[in-house]
Amino acid sequence: CHLQSEAIRDSPYHRGVTTSPSADVRRATALGALTAIPLLVWWAGWAPAIMSSDSIDQWNQALTFEFVNTHPITHTASMWIVSLLWESPAMVTLVHVAITSLLLAVVARRLVQIGVALPLAVGAAWVIALLPMTGATTVTMWKDVPFSLAMLWVFTELLLMARDRSTYWIGWWGPARLGVALGMMTALRPNGRLTAFAFAIALTIAFWRSWKGIATMLAAVISVGVALPAILLVVLPATDALIEPAQVFMPDVAAVVVNDRGAIAPSDLDLATAVAPLAIFEEYYACGDSTPLLFHPRYDNQVIRDNPSEDRRLVVSVATAAPRTGLGPRWGAAEYLLG
Repeated sequence: CHLQSEAIRDSPYHRGVTTSPSADVRRATALGALTAIPLLVWWAGWAPAIMSSDSIDQWNQALTFEFVNTHPITHTASMWIVSLLWESPAMVTLVHVAITSLLLAVVARRLVQIGVALPLAVGAAWVIALLPMTGATTVTMWKDVPFSLAMLWVFTELLLMARDRSTYWIGWWGPARLGVALGMMTALRPNGRLTAFAFAIALTIAFWRSWKGIATMLAAVISVGVALPAILLVVLPATDALIEPAQVFMPDVAAVVVNDRGAIAPSDLDLATAVAPLAIFEEYYACGDSTPLLFHPRYDNQVIRDNPSEDRRLVVSVATAAPRTGLGPRWGAAEYLLG
């Protein structure tokens, strides 16, 4: 107890840095919040939003109040809530802008608090905001956007933890925030669970002596990441129909079918063409956009759902046979970041 009291007394929290922020901390927060300006320019220029077929599907669910969990119910339900304020995709992306600028303000604030010079801290936030990939992503209606914002929230908590690890875990508020952020990563993307749970386990191992704070964090992760989606599936008119993993990687298979067919075993080619005729693959496959192929009337997702093990094996077999060709759709999808 004596050592704990000393830690609290000597920490920046006890000295009043957090409750009475310095002028630089206040300036960093205000100047960081102004990153909303360039993001609002993107928002106005691309209003109502950049939307994909997935975005349109989710938005339609929000408007009709009929949900299908092929996209995370937590994200689609949040779209529905936002639509009550303004029934436009522009409202969803405006929320993205507001949260992004808020988190960048917190990043600038935290950096100053751990000793980074004010110009560098604010400059880091503004560099991020001015990157074209940030603007384009912020005004896009993808679940990836709030997922990325949850990751940024986790980063702000790590900055605070770096400032004073012992004090961070003594209270409940910091661990609870961290747990909620990790829980949101879990709830907003199916593959976010791996990242969030691995991170939570690593923190548990590293700070197990602060068991109360760890327990608070884990409770928040489970509440937001596991319990919340389950509750939404019960209270909302929703169908629990998760995407079969093989469906996600079929564009990679299509890339090899179209561009490197000789690398595929005849039995694997038969599996692929059971999903769609070869002519459909050849005409509608596009490296940077899988939508024309995946939503073609003659592309049958039910074949994949009926034979999940065989189609998973197909994905692995094709990826092993022609890895460079199979990665084509991934590079194509990333062109807006690299171009």
